Amino acid sequence: AINIVCMITCPPKKGQGTISYKGKKYSVRKLVPQECWRIQGIPDFAFERAEKVLSEVKQYERAGRAICIPMLESIFKDFFTGKEFSKLRVLEAFSGIGSQRIALDCLGIPYESVGIIEVDRYGILSYDAIHNHDNPVDYSIGKTDEEMVEEMRKSNIAYNFSTMKDEMPTTHEDIVMLYNANRRTHNFGDITRVNPKDLPDMDLFTYSFPCKNISEAGDQTGFTKGSGTQSSLVWECEKIIEEKRPKYLMMENVKDILNKYNMETFREWIALLKSYGYKSQWKLYNSADYGVPQNRERVIMLSELIKEK
Repeated sequence: AINIVCMITCPPKKGQGTISYKGKKYSVRKLVPQECWRIQGIPDFAFERAEKVLSEVKQYERAGRAICIPMLESIFKDFFTGKEFSKLRVLEAFSGIGSQRIALDCLGIPYESVGIIEVDRYGILSYDAIHNHDNPVDYSIGKTDEEMVEEMRKSNIAYNFSTMKDEMPTTHEDIVMLYNANRRTHNFGDITRVNPKDLPDMDLFTYSFPCKNISEAGDQTGFTKGSGTQSSLVWECEKIIEEKRPKYLMMENVKDILNKYNMETFREWIALLKSYGYKSQWKLYNSADYGVPQNRERVIMLSELIKEK
């Protein structure tokens, strides 16, 4: 969901709406995209890289879909302190801009990205721009536009499951840009088509699945297994967890996952993880408690493999 956010400025400016506070008038304006990224705690370098491949509308959208970075930093710091590993191998499903990687970078936790699972065209482009800015490899050399498009379509790249529309680019320049981003990110595409045996080994698997059918702002049709909703894609993660047995799991979603309509399904998911040997801990967090100027409540759950099934 994308929140409409405003900023109070003073003195009032011609043509802008005003509000009164303690006897003074203030004008109200819409935040620019970079300000929206900042109130998510996303470093400026990430925005400056991503804005090169995103329209203004998509810059706002990516901010709304990101996870608050300072909140993630605090959670990861508490969770990973005292745990022994030389380098975390990380696979991010429903990766978006890669908020988890940004938090790991900010903390200085050693890790290696072994891939992502994403179909959103602008998620893939922004992820690549942020995390592979120093990787100039051009995978499009020797390939026609038709070959690149066909390869991407095999994994449902650029298909928008919300609108049920194909967002595959049509110009040569845009096809090359998306194709290279898809290859550089080691993207496995549509999670429903992923064969877990084809995935690399991983230590940390993140799966912050779509909130569309859980959120109060969505249609609230839930995420029960087999329901066919976007939010029910979380159940596709089971095959990955069962096959690869990552040591750590992390998910984020809206607070409505805890309401009376969704809590039973959430408990069912936690019980499933327990059956595979995972001990899970979840908590409702508010980004306002982590130094950013917004109230944004999110549920984050971390799971650790305690015993093999």
